[in-house]
Amino acid sequence: MTYLLKHKKVQHIVLRRMLSVSLFALPFAFLFYFWSGYFDSFFLKIAVPISTAISKSAKNLELALKLLEPEATLISQNEILRRRVIELESKTLDYEIISNENIELQRQLEFKSPDHKIANVLLAPPQTPFDTIVIDRGSADNIKAGDRVLSSERTVLGFIEKVFNRSSQVRMYSSSGIKTTAIFQKDGTIIDLLGVGGSNFIFEAPIGFDVVQGDIFTLPGSEKLVVAVVGKIEQKETSSFVKVFLKSPIEIRGNTILFVEI
Repeated sequence: MTYLLKHKKVQHIVLRRMLSVSLFALPFAFLFYFWSGYFDSFFLKIAVPISTAISKSAKNLELALKLLEPEATLISQNEILRRRVIELESKTLDYEIISNENIELQRQLEFKSPDHKIANVLLAPPQTPFDTIVIDRGSADNIKAGDRVLSSERTVLGFIEKVFNRSSQVRMYSSSGIKTTAIFQKDGTIIDLLGVGGSNFIFEAPIGFDVVQGDIFTLPGSEKLVVAVVGKIEQKETSSFVKVFLKSPIEIRGNTILFVEI
């Protein structure tokens, strides 16, 4: 009997302690469960936006690098092309200079005559007025006023107007107001060409006169020497004449070589 009472007492004590432990542990279990969920939610709320922002930043950086890379490449290519253009322009200029020098040398070699003096142009229009040219030949080279000045073996330009010791002034046939008698090579008609300046001539002819662009006029007595080339023809409806405009056969520049007939 005593044993049963003691045994029941022990069981009661064990049950009470187990209940106490359970009651003590249960709040912590609930607390851990809810707090872990809260922290998970809190962590997700913070971590997800940060992760998204980092991902977007990485993508934007990658896109920016991709955009900058071709631009840098284009800048580099443009710089290479710019230098290449400068190089080609320099070579082209050198070629033109050499080509012009070769043309002038060829003209000199083709036109060898003891009756002609080679002259360099010192000044030419528009630096000089009224279709005048200054050359580096003068009285010291037996140059005289009235000597004819040629631009090649086949083209004549004007005549010596004034002579100095080491230079001379050339008057072009195209000078304003100067009349030059010329022969129309197509049919031999003799026509007076009126100089109007700027290497230009003009004359009038009746309607029906057979003249076209490109026809040439030469000096009398020397049919080889071309003095002018037809540029255009104008005709007014009320006029019975046509106006024929001509130009000198060569454009004079500062580096042109001329030949004085002595």
